[in-house]
Amino acid sequence: MLTLPTAPQAESSTCACAHSQSQSMNAAQPSALPSAEVILLTRREVAAVLRVSKMTVLRMVARRELPVLRIGGGLRFRRTDVFGLLADYRADPRKPQHYGDT
Repeated sequence: MLTLPTAPQAESSTCACAHSQSQSMNAAQPSALPSAEVILLTRREVAAVLRVSKMTVLRMVARRELPVLRIGGGLRFRRTDVFGLLADYRADPRKPQHYGDT
């Protein structure tokens, strides 16, 4: 565990004020987020979960079997979408549901 040296009393009061302001700003941010936590997976992680190649994951995206988020030039997949796809395959392995179509 890292221990930090204590600051003089005068600087401590200034630091505490700035620190309490940043805490109040951070406290307001989580309320803007949705209540459910969204877990994003990379293409490699999706391929590992489904036990297929990364190219197969791209083919599934092209066939609209798996919805994708494009973030910063990369592909990300919602964990719920990936496991929902698995559940659909278990229900009827010959006819997968197409996600993303509404």
